[in-house]
Amino acid sequence: MKKLLFLSFFLFVSFAVKGQDVIGEGNNFFQFGAGLGDGIPFEISYEHCLADNLFDNDNGAYGLGAYFSAYNHDYHGENTNYYTLGVKEYLHYQFIDDLDTYSSLMVGLKFPNSSSPDHLRGALGLSVGARYYFTPTVAAYGEVGYGIANISAGISFKF
Repeated sequence: MKKLLFLSFFLFVSFAVKGQDVIGEGNNFFQFGAGLGDGIPFEISYEHCLADNLFDNDNGAYGLGAYFSAYNHDYHGENTNYYTLGVKEYLHYQFIDDLDTYSSLMVGLKFPNSSSPDHLRGALGLSVGARYYFTPTVAAYGEVGYGIANISAGISFKF
């Protein structure tokens, strides 16, 4: 019974909080998730919104942050762990309430942790994504694009 009450309360809070602006100058976001691409990368990212109201209709925001991913790749029988560390910029535009849509560009370095002949390389990622807010501070996110992960999803926290 307690689980049912908790679930009912969670659903009520999730769907009762509507109509909010989902991003504004000074907002911070921390998100983590997993994707599919070259291996199965686990991702962690941070974003700080530097500017909002970029367009005539008081919509649009620009953010800058950090990106980290880790994944394992088996290439011709050699198992290698790869890590990517980069800077990621975001351009946001909100089309509907509670949905933060954005495009992003990540530039960074990718390096292996093995005795393989691979060495430090540049990394580039381009994607479009969305965060859907269940509460004013918690969202699910998804991204598709080119880079470390071709598709990824996870959870995002705004603070």
